[in-house]
Amino acid sequence: EATPTRMHPNFNVHGTASGRLSSSDPNLQNVPESARIIYVPSFPGWKIIQVDYSGIESRLVAYFAQDTDLLYKYATIPKFSEYKWAAELFFGIPYEAVVKDNSKDAPYGKAKPIILGTNYGMGIQKISKKYDLPFKDVKACVYTLKQAKPKVFAYQEAQAARAARDGVLEN
Repeated sequence: EATPTRMHPNFNVHGTASGRLSSSDPNLQNVPESARIIYVPSFPGWKIIQVDYSGIESRLVAYFAQDTDLLYKYATIPKFSEYKWAAELFFGIPYEAVVKDNSKDAPYGKAKPIILGTNYGMGIQKISKKYDLPFKDVKACVYTLKQAKPKVFAYQEAQAARAARDGVLEN
Protein backbone atom coordinates (compact mmCIF):
# COMPACT_ATOMS: atom_id res chain seq x y z
CA GLU A 1 0.00 0.00 0.00
CA ALA A 2 1.33 3.42 -0.94
CA THR A 3 2.04 6.00 1.72
CA PRO A 4 0.06 9.20 1.16
CA THR A 5 2.01 12.39 0.60
CA ARG A 6 0.68 15.74 1.63
CA MET A 7 0.83 18.42 -1.03
CA HIS A 8 0.66 22.08 -0.23
CA PRO A 9 0.37 24.06 -3.46
CA ASN A 10 1.15 27.74 -3.47
CA PHE A 11 -1.70 30.01 -4.48
CA ASN A 12 -0.24 32.99 -6.27
CA VAL A 13 -2.17 36.22 -6.13
CA HIS A 14 0.18 37.83 -8.65
CA GLY A 15 0.94 34.72 -10.69
CA THR A 16 -0.38 35.69 -14.11
CA ALA A 17 -0.19 38.60 -16.53
CA SER A 18 -3.99 38.90 -16.40
CA GLY A 19 -4.02 39.17 -12.60
CA ARG A 20 -5.94 35.94 -12.10
CA LEU A 21 -5.22 33.56 -9.24
CA SER A 22 -2.85 30.73 -10.11
CA SER A 23 -1.22 27.85 -8.26
CA SER A 24 2.20 26.25 -8.36
CA ASP A 25 4.09 23.30 -6.88
CA PRO A 26 1.89 21.68 -8.21
CA ASN A 27 -0.16 23.76 -10.62
CA LEU A 28 -3.55 22.29 -9.76
CA GLN A 29 -5.17 24.05 -12.70
CA ASN A 30 -3.20 21.88 -15.13
CA VAL A 31 -3.96 18.51 -13.54
CA PRO A 32 -5.91 16.42 -16.07
CA GLU A 33 -9.51 15.63 -15.11
CA SER A 34 -8.72 11.91 -15.06
CA ALA A 35 -5.94 12.40 -12.48
CA ARG A 36 -7.84 14.61 -10.04
CA ILE A 37 -9.08 11.60 -8.07
CA ILE A 38 -5.61 11.27 -6.50
CA TYR A 39 -6.16 14.46 -4.51
CA VAL A 40 -7.99 13.79 -1.25
CA PRO A 41 -8.74 16.30 1.54
CA SER A 42 -6.67 15.87 4.71
CA PHE A 43 -9.53 16.32 7.14
CA PRO A 44 -12.81 14.42 7.50
CA GLY A 45 -15.73 16.35 6.08
CA TRP A 46 -13.54 18.65 3.99
CA LYS A 47 -14.02 18.79 0.25
CA ILE A 48 -11.93 19.92 -2.68
CA ILE A 49 -13.91 22.14 -4.98
CA GLN A 50 -13.30 23.37 -8.47
CA VAL A 51 -14.58 26.83 -9.23
CA ASP A 52 -14.76 28.46 -12.63
CA TYR A 53 -14.74 32.21 -12.24
CA SER A 54 -16.32 32.57 -15.66
CA GLY A 55 -16.76 36.22 -16.51
CA ILE A 56 -15.63 37.34 -13.05
CA GLU A 57 -14.28 40.65 -14.34
CA SER A 58 -17.59 41.46 -16.02
CA ARG A 59 -19.54 40.46 -12.92
CA LEU A 60 -17.37 42.64 -10.68
CA VAL A 61 -17.68 45.64 -12.98
CA ALA A 62 -21.48 45.23 -13.03
CA TYR A 63 -21.53 44.94 -9.23
CA PHE A 64 -19.35 47.96 -8.50
CA ALA A 65 -21.19 50.07 -11.09
CA GLN A 66 -24.53 48.85 -9.69
CA ASP A 67 -25.67 48.05 -13.22
CA THR A 68 -28.97 46.47 -12.21
CA ASP A 69 -29.75 45.34 -15.77
CA LEU A 70 -26.55 43.29 -16.06
CA LEU A 71 -26.83 42.04 -12.47
CA TYR A 72 -30.36 40.85 -13.24
CA LYS A 73 -29.10 38.96 -16.32
CA TYR A 74 -26.35 37.29 -14.27
CA ALA A 75 -28.86 36.32 -11.59
CA THR A 76 -31.64 35.03 -13.85
CA ILE A 77 -30.11 33.67 -17.07
CA PRO A 78 -28.35 30.34 -16.48
CA LYS A 79 -24.68 30.62 -17.49
CA PHE A 80 -25.21 34.17 -18.75
CA SER A 81 -22.36 35.28 -21.00
CA GLU A 82 -21.76 38.99 -21.41
CA TYR A 83 -19.76 38.14 -24.54
CA LYS A 84 -22.77 36.44 -26.15
CA TRP A 85 -24.98 39.32 -25.03
CA ALA A 86 -22.56 41.81 -26.61
CA ALA A 87 -22.44 39.79 -29.84
CA GLU A 88 -26.24 39.92 -29.91
CA LEU A 89 -26.12 43.67 -29.28
CA PHE A 90 -23.40 44.41 -31.85
CA PHE A 91 -24.42 42.07 -34.66
CA GLY A 92 -28.16 41.47 -34.16
CA ILE A 93 -27.75 37.73 -33.65
CA PRO A 94 -30.18 36.15 -31.15
CA TYR A 95 -28.39 35.38 -27.87
CA GLU A 96 -29.13 31.65 -28.14
CA ALA A 97 -27.68 31.53 -31.67
CA VAL A 98 -24.31 33.10 -30.78
CA VAL A 99 -21.62 30.42 -31.03
CA LYS A 100 -18.71 30.49 -28.58
CA ASP A 101 -15.96 30.92 -31.17
CA ASN A 102 -12.91 32.97 -30.13
CA SER A 103 -11.63 33.56 -33.67
CA LYS A 104 -11.40 37.26 -34.43
CA ASP A 105 -13.81 36.95 -37.36
CA ALA A 106 -16.60 35.37 -35.30
CA PRO A 107 -19.17 37.62 -33.57
CA TYR A 108 -18.32 36.12 -30.16
CA GLY A 109 -14.60 36.49 -30.89
CA LYS A 110 -15.09 40.17 -31.70
CA ALA A 111 -17.38 40.89 -28.76
CA LYS A 112 -15.20 39.28 -26.08
CA PRO A 113 -12.10 41.50 -26.47
CA ILE A 114 -14.28 44.60 -26.69
CA ILE A 115 -16.01 43.70 -23.42
CA LEU A 116 -12.70 42.84 -21.74
CA GLY A 117 -10.98 45.92 -23.13
CA THR A 118 -13.69 48.29 -21.94
CA ASN A 119 -13.80 46.56 -18.54
CA TYR A 120 -10.05 47.15 -18.20
CA GLY A 121 -10.47 50.79 -19.21
CA MET A 122 -8.85 50.52 -22.63
CA GLY A 123 -9.72 53.05 -25.26
CA ILE A 124 -10.93 52.26 -28.76
CA GLN A 125 -7.45 52.64 -30.28
CA LYS A 126 -5.84 50.28 -27.77
CA ILE A 127 -8.56 47.62 -28.15
CA SER A 128 -8.24 47.87 -31.93
CA LYS A 129 -4.45 47.45 -31.89
CA LYS A 130 -4.18 44.88 -29.10
CA TYR A 131 -6.80 42.56 -30.57
CA ASP A 132 -6.17 43.35 -34.24
CA LEU A 133 -9.72 44.55 -34.88
CA PRO A 134 -10.69 47.32 -37.34
CA PHE A 135 -10.80 50.67 -35.54
CA LYS A 136 -14.14 51.68 -37.07
CA ASP A 137 -15.75 48.39 -35.97
CA VAL A 138 -14.46 48.76 -32.41
CA LYS A 139 -15.60 52.38 -32.32
CA ALA A 140 -19.14 51.43 -33.40
CA CYS A 141 -19.29 48.57 -30.88
CA VAL A 142 -18.01 50.70 -27.99
CA TYR A 143 -20.57 53.40 -28.83
CA THR A 144 -23.32 50.76 -28.76
CA LEU A 145 -21.95 49.36 -25.52
CA LYS A 146 -21.93 52.80 -23.88
CA GLN A 147 -25.63 53.14 -24.70
CA ALA A 148 -26.37 49.69 -23.24
CA LYS A 149 -24.17 50.01 -20.11
CA PRO A 150 -24.27 53.69 -19.08
CA LYS A 151 -23.80 52.90 -15.38
CA VAL A 152 -20.63 50.91 -16.06
CA PHE A 153 -19.06 53.68 -18.13
CA ALA A 154 -20.11 56.34 -15.59
CA TYR A 155 -18.53 54.27 -12.81
CA GLN A 156 -15.29 53.90 -14.78
CA GLU A 157 -15.15 57.63 -15.49
CA ALA A 158 -15.74 58.39 -11.80
CA GLN A 159 -12.92 56.01 -10.81
CA ALA A 160 -10.55 57.60 -13.35
CA ALA A 161 -11.40 61.06 -11.99
CA ARG A 162 -10.87 59.84 -8.43
CA ALA A 163 -7.47 58.38 -9.38
CA ALA A 164 -6.46 61.65 -11.02
CA ARG A 165 -7.62 63.63 -8.01
CA ASP A 166 -6.19 61.40 -5.24
CA GLY A 167 -3.25 59.91 -7.12
CA VAL A 168 -4.25 56.43 -5.97
CA LEU A 169 -7.10 53.90 -6.06
CA GLU A 170 -7.76 51.31 -3.39
CA ASN A 171 -9.31 47.88 -3.65
